[in-house]
Amino acid sequence: MNYALYDATGTIKSCGICPDGHEHLQLVNPGEMLYIGKAEMHDRIDVATGKLIKGEPPAPSYRDLRRREYPTIATQLDLLWHAMDQGDMPVAPEFYNAIKRVKDAHPKPDAIPSVEL
Repeated sequence: MNYALYDATGTIKSCGICPDGHEHLQLVNPGEMLYIGKAEMHDRIDVATGKLIKGEPPAPSYRDLRRREYPTIATQLDLLWHAMDQGDMPVAPEFYNAIKRVKDAHPKPDAIPSVEL
């Protein structure tokens, strides 16, 4: 069962899914009301009718946009190591040597193609 808790202004304070139809009743705090149904934090509740008013989701922040597009941390670290290995940037010895030891101990089989980034 989906639910939302909202205040006297209709602002949704929290949303959730309750596996037990009665458990959610324990979550109502003083000054909050319970809406049964699927709601998002950007929605509002009409206090007079108790009906959901759909709102527009906020535009993603630059942090969200960057987070989606950055390569994984593992890929970023691999790019740095290869840049050092190829002489494109100065070697940070502790970083480079720690990874080089692992790569030397467990070489990539010839049958696995390299990935072009």
